Amino acid sequence: SEVLGPLVKDPEEFKGRSIWTDSKPNKEPFTEVELVHPSPKVLRGFTTAVWNQRSELIGHLVMYTDITPLRKIEQQMIQGERMRVMGQLASGIAHDFNNSLAAIMGFSQLLLSRKRLSPDIKRGLEVIQSASQGAAQVVRRLQAFSRPYNINDLEEVDVNQVCRDALEATRFHWQNEAGKMGIEKTTSLELSSVPHIIGIAAELREALVNIIINASDAMPQGGDIILRTWREEDEVCISVGDTGIGMTEEVKEHIFEPFFTTKETHQGTGLGLSIARQAVEHHQGSLKVNSQVGNGSTFTIRIPIAKGARVLKKPPVRGLPERRLKPSRILVIEDQPNVQEVLKAMLEYLGQEVKLVPNGLEGLNTMAQDQFDLVLLDLAMPQRNGWQVLDEAKERLVSTPIVLVTGWGHEVSLDYARSHGASGVLPKPLSMRALTDILQATLGSREV
Repeated sequence: SEVLGPLVKDPEEFKGRSIWTDSKPNKEPFTEVELVHPSPKVLRGFTTAVWNQRSELIGHLVMYTDITPLRKIEQQMIQGERMRVMGQLASGIAHDFNNSLAAIMGFSQLLLSRKRLSPDIKRGLEVIQSASQGAAQVVRRLQAFSRPYNINDLEEVDVNQVCRDALEATRFHWQNEAGKMGIEKTTSLELSSVPHIIGIAAELREALVNIIINASDAMPQGGDIILRTWREEDEVCISVGDTGIGMTEEVKEHIFEPFFTTKETHQGTGLGLSIARQAVEHHQGSLKVNSQVGNGSTFTIRIPIAKGARVLKKPPVRGLPERRLKPSRILVIEDQPNVQEVLKAMLEYLGQEVKLVPNGLEGLNTMAQDQFDLVLLDLAMPQRNGWQVLDEAKERLVSTPIVLVTGWGHEVSLDYARSHGASGVLPKPLSMRALTDILQATLGSREV
């Protein structure tokens, strides 16, 4: 502000301040102020006094420059940096929560496997298990928010699950924030059985999050948001409808333009819907809007169906696996005592012999001194982290398969882990089924 001068809103104030500044003794020959025009636009005014040969003030030379685009770019850069920091914070929180949830989910599963539980105790354990699974889903959304995506990392995407995740990710906006102001906003899902699409779930989720937030903002007095999915010929369709204030034809013409916004200053960057359209177009799809003033708006996404795609069905709920693994010797390298205990208990339930060590350096020494069928290796540890242990194990020609067990979850790609010599990745929080699957995949299905 010292360089640019004060911010003023009244053109007359701007004019008066400029003349007063240039009339001062020992004045600066060049001054600069900013004017916020009612449009709103940000104008930078350059003014300098004109003097005659007798050093008498005879006038002013003034030039205005529209710097609105520059200011919006600056705001977006600031917002981008905030989002980057928030992403790092979310990733760290998710990691710590996953370690805690690993113990809660693991022990509740083990306790549920016991016979002769009273109905009350069994029901209590089921509630703990259900609540911890819900918390794990929240953590996964945090990790998805913090994880950058690559447009080349294509996968089969469950559109219905993306819709659920996007709606849940925006709950704070349409439920908590609205509730604090005494406003009721409701949401509903009308999801059909639709095939996979090929794309990036995180990018599509980001598009839907932006559209849902826009829908919520369009209902200042409350209303309903409805997400629908259906198939239309060779396309999967997603719509987000609201019962808000709607749009004029003029607004609809510009709604997807970068930096276009009808919100007040500092309430939005005007980039959300532009980003949403770009994300949809990355998926070879289209994003259209239908709206009338006073009758709400509906945004419709259409994305081509993947060739040979299957209709997604909800996987059956599987209980604890039967103990069919041949006993093996397993080394667990983990620094968190709670996670150590739950891994030991789960592995022993599966009939495995377990040795625990608390850090990477001791783990390397133990591998050198003893023989194991498998190593379960934590990633974030003191005295050698997981990557360092993998690299040193590779240098020492250790042949024992090593599986990373990490609270960073799906942020650690299997390909990257394998490039360091890992045989697999097991995200925390652990389930007995996931642990059994990774043991079978690594050691083979060795039934007894």
